[in-house]
Amino acid sequence: MAVGSAAAPPPPHVVASRLKEEVGAPLLSSAGVRQKYDTVVSVVRKSACGRGGDEFDVNDDDEEGGVSAVTYRVDERYKLVELLGQGAYGIVMAADDGDTGKAVAIKVIENAFAHIAFTKRTLRELKILRHLHHENILGINSIMTHGGVEGFMHVFVVTDLFETDLGAILKTSQMLTMEQCVFFLYQVLRGVKYFHSAGVVHRDLKPRNLLVNFNCDLKICDFGLSKLILEDRDGFEKVPMTARSMCTRWYRSPEISCDCKDYGKPVDMWSVGCIFAEILTKKPLLPGESNSHQLELTLELTGVPSEDTIRKIGNDKLLELIRETDEDWEEPINLMEIFLDSLVKLDEANADHYSYGSEEYPAEVDIIDKLLKFDPDDRLTVQQALQHRLLKNFHRDDDEPVRNLIPMGEFEFERRRIDQLCLRELIHREMLRYYPDQYRSYSASPGFMKDSEVAARYPLLEPGECFGVDRPAGGG
Repeated sequence: MAVGSAAAPPPPHVVASRLKEEVGAPLLSSAGVRQKYDTVVSVVRKSACGRGGDEFDVNDDDEEGGVSAVTYRVDERYKLVELLGQGAYGIVMAADDGDTGKAVAIKVIENAFAHIAFTKRTLRELKILRHLHHENILGINSIMTHGGVEGFMHVFVVTDLFETDLGAILKTSQMLTMEQCVFFLYQVLRGVKYFHSAGVVHRDLKPRNLLVNFNCDLKICDFGLSKLILEDRDGFEKVPMTARSMCTRWYRSPEISCDCKDYGKPVDMWSVGCIFAEILTKKPLLPGESNSHQLELTLELTGVPSEDTIRKIGNDKLLELIRETDEDWEEPINLMEIFLDSLVKLDEANADHYSYGSEEYPAEVDIIDKLLKFDPDDRLTVQQALQHRLLKNFHRDDDEPVRNLIPMGEFEFERRRIDQLCLRELIHREMLRYYPDQYRSYSASPGFMKDSEVAARYPLLEPGECFGVDRPAGGG
């Protein structure tokens, strides 16, 4: 089957092209990046290729501690190469696309209907990514299922292949240059600007969700925990958003740690600040071991917030923690205590520019300081961050595209007490959209209803009701 596309590919990134010409490629050591794969390839046992396409077996631990094999089959156009990784929600394989000649990644979302929260997460990500077409966001090339609308259990998502992720790079001994660090930050902000303009909050930005290739190209991935900001839409009542279950703990904003339900785009900006701090030091900035510990580390960094801020986002746990705080938390720490050594190593030629006693922070630290404000209203917006002096050699408004708000009709399921039958139908439709001829035929059938009409058959959620809540995210 020919793979369709929801939109034309994004335009070339002018600044990125200039940087590569000046610095040269590759910008990252292939040896350091390749380490990610070598430890996991051995779990794959390749099967014979049949007429239905390539097959692969994946070893997995069964409930009794033994090992079982699960076999998956993909479309015949793809030749599977190796296993890239396994996680709680599935596996990712590298493959060669016989139609295009390009290397791709195939993400297998295993047992997509095992739990309604997981199914909603899958549908949400597929729908959002169909509308996001940007150079710094990992888009979907195609979706595959097997077994028809009533029989498929797994969802296969085809994307571009990236060699590694930023989290893996930061765990290697490879040294980055300051220009590479800033270029990574710029690309993250460029992608965030685009999906924020679409009304999307990612809610789980972290180094592992930033894919990188040898040339330092970066794409944001994993929109499974993302949400559309419903309160900004006319005609849509605000749906409460679960807080602490979103966002991996180390990159979790104070309002998330405080279980605040009224939050939005600033949660992503806090995560960006944590990520850039980790890029500079190669260590997590706030590695909390529990939610309470995360709040303690946050207060140590930012100082105790004002009474107005406490009333705005605080809860009983925050108030209790502040009452018990020692005087060292009254004021934020001098961030140069954290970053001075790293800045000197990254920029040895300008080491004299960095010191504890400067009247203002150097640009690299100043942007972190302005992103990591306890009060979300005090944090830089993504546009303000892009205009920061650190990014003066990168920022160009005409090369940082935005888009209209994503239409809310397709996300009616977020406001309904839907069941797996409805979700199965909607995921099947998402797959068909990548095969235009099939989708046209399907949508022309008698009795066809729009996605919003399919979901509208189910009762609305009650005020304050959360239906199909994701499980909490852990640390790093």
